[in-house]
Amino acid sequence: MTGDCSSRPIILSLATVNLSVMVQETAAQLTDYLDEEFGDELRSVGYYTPENSEFIYAREDVESAYDCGQLQRVFRDNRLEALDTPHQESLYNHGDLIATARFFEHATELHFVIDETEGIVASIDAGTADDVRELVCECANVVEPSSA
Repeated sequence: MTGDCSSRPIILSLATVNLSVMVQETAAQLTDYLDEEFGDELRSVGYYTPENSEFIYAREDVESAYDCGQLQRVFRDNRLEALDTPHQESLYNHGDLIATARFFEHATELHFVIDETEGIVASIDAGTADDVRELVCECANVVEPSSA
């Protein structure tokens, strides 16, 4: 389930490939953690880099609810939020922004910004996590062990 919905090869520098692979591997680790914690209540996990965006896990009912254009818009929205992270951190004297959370009727969406061009997104069924702050901190430990 890719965000760009194409299978065209992209020529990348070795440094970019390594960075993208690191983000993808981190998203896979987060998927493993969330699957262990929430099982069937895990909805999706995805990542984005400057060159790629992909949901590496999407529950069947969640995947069928989105078309290619909707996926692109979701990742675009996350990328825009990532670009705004330094501004958000400068507005609030609270330290580094660990994650953002959105609470919808049927899902809780988490967005972990790695830097201004990369991040990981995850969603679980609404009401699944009793302590969302603890969940965010545990996920942040997977995403960036030195920052949480």
